[in-house]
Amino acid sequence: MVNCCPLCGSAEAVTVETVETPCIWKALEVNHGAYFSESIQQALMPFAQTALLACQGCGLQYFSPACPGDADFYSQLTADDPDFYNNETWDFRQALQLLPGSAKVLDVACGAGAFLELARSHGVEAYGIDTNPLAVESAQVRGLSVECTTLLDFSRRHAAAFNAVTAFQVLEHLIEVVPFMCQAASCLKPGGQLLVSVPNRHRIWREPLEPLDCPPHHLSRWSAPQFAVLADRCGLQLQAVHCQLATRDHLRNQLRQRISPRFSKSLPVRALAKGLINGLTVPDRLLPSLFGALGLWDLSMLAVLVKPSR
Repeated sequence: MVNCCPLCGSAEAVTVETVETPCIWKALEVNHGAYFSESIQQALMPFAQTALLACQGCGLQYFSPACPGDADFYSQLTADDPDFYNNETWDFRQALQLLPGSAKVLDVACGAGAFLELARSHGVEAYGIDTNPLAVESAQVRGLSVECTTLLDFSRRHAAAFNAVTAFQVLEHLIEVVPFMCQAASCLKPGGQLLVSVPNRHRIWREPLEPLDCPPHHLSRWSAPQFAVLADRCGLQLQAVHCQLATRDHLRNQLRQRISPRFSKSLPVRALAKGLINGLTVPDRLLPSLFGALGLWDLSMLAVLVKPSR
């Protein structure tokens, strides 16, 4: 149960919004076709509502009260959606660009090994750990080096063994962030990189209620400044934070969905909206600078934290 900030431990926070828990369960059913039994709902969210709080110490947003999803929850969530986990993600590709080809890499919470498989195809020596035996078995059948174990146990047996450790979309699921990060950092050699991705809470056009960005799936919401706090708490150095930019097609699709329908009865406004949508003709080479300056972010952020050499 989350009672204080998962990042800095402060109990000083202000309420951003309050979400009724029946609305979360209903949205999971409507948006993702996932129905949860009464026993699962009561086990994970026995409270009528949860509050999204903003920590006054570090700025992290987190839910309280909140409990993380368990094996039964994720079994039901993914039962009818084989594409729930996307194997080709921006943070995977970004991480591969930052890793030297000779790196020995550990992927924490690797699942069925999607990143490991991609890394292997690029000549990277990659290993993975996960606590889900079915996912681990799936990875091992495909010849991937994956062990079914906890990070705590693994870190005790493999101290300072890796050039890099990756953790993709993990921190937002945790009640306690710092112990996890310290265990991951202990697997690094001096000078090694810890690459961590999370959803960017400042991404463009958030829905009023995104059930996967609420408990029991996500317990916290991050922005770039929290990585500096994370680095300081774990004795690491923050090297960079990379934010995924929105794409031209994403921006056009969002404009079509959100502008045109609202003015469907006004021919002049519809014409103006169509012109705006079709007018996104900035040259590709200028898009990163333009979208970055405008803060047009997509889903993810990837932080690079370095273990001091001494």
